Amino acid sequence: MTKVEQHIIEFAQATPLFSPADLYNSSKVISRQYMQWSLVQLVSKGAIVRVKRGLYKLAEKPQFSYQVKEDTRQLYSLLKEAFPYAPFCVYDGEILSPLQHHLSYNALTYVETDRSVAEAVFHALQEKEYKVFYKPGKDEFYKYIDISTPAIIVRPMVSDSPLATLDGVPGPTLEKLLVDIRRDKDFDYLAGEECLRMLENASNMYSLNTTKLLRYAGRRGVREELEDELNGLNYDK
Repeated sequence: MTKVEQHIIEFAQATPLFSPADLYNSSKVISRQYMQWSLVQLVSKGAIVRVKRGLYKLAEKPQFSYQVKEDTRQLYSLLKEAFPYAPFCVYDGEILSPLQHHLSYNALTYVETDRSVAEAVFHALQEKEYKVFYKPGKDEFYKYIDISTPAIIVRPMVSDSPLATLDGVPGPTLEKLLVDIRRDKDFDYLAGEECLRMLENASNMYSLNTTKLLRYAGRRGVREELEDELNGLNYDK
């Protein structure tokens, strides 16, 4: 953390609710531009949250996090060795469990990558004798995939997906998960009321960046749906 970021954290600890102008006036030696850049960095990290337009506060809830399994780390290393210039998002379905109301254990591993190489990644994993499926549709998912049995789902990654790196492996942020379970066919088993309950659990348990959430939701065509649900939960944006 930089000295300016530390200054902002300390200011936020002493000022429960503040505006950028309040922050700019808190120091005579830090430039407005650098202060603004550092504030943006802290918001992106989840250390500071935007309550509503023009007002910020210190994050009160923990960041969403999970344990990266050794098998998943090895899978990512294999993929980066074979496709060194491709972006990846690799994670296990079991990271959804803390958010769920009706627990359904998901033993699948998800691999997302650039659309231009996604199919090649699928074939490379097939050649390594992994049990792997390529962007399964709803019918295919229910006919051939048992979420309690380990397998890999490969699918193209939506551009500008919000990612976070844990233990050296890039995976989804909480905001990405909450949007993807509404759009990806292999998450259809979470549709309906379960999606809403997961959003409610996420907002109660973790720091949720609604700006990031709604921006990504807009890319995936569910922004209005999520805005309505957040309003129904009385969640401050």
